[in-house]
Amino acid sequence: MDTDLLILTDYRNERDFLIIQKYYKHKNPVYNLGVKNLGLSIENKNLPFLFILTKDLRVTKIFVPFNEIPYQTAEYITYAYNLLKN
Repeated sequence: MDTDLLILTDYRNERDFLIIQKYYKHKNPVYNLGVKNLGLSIENKNLPFLFILTKDLRVTKIFVPFNEIPYQTAEYITYAYNLLKN
């Protein structure tokens, strides 16, 4: 398991979260925020987003993936991996 990666979701219904979690069987930890949030302006816009969480728990390098441009998501993940690796 890659402990540098975790997945946060915001399912309002705990049952939906459990069904999705069981269906996808993620190898990384998955946490459901439910109605809580991280205090980011991008939240509650019905958009998925990726970010890096620093050791002092600050959110940085926010990225919004688009289905129409999948290579950008791959580039962001490579960038984030390299940033965290160093």
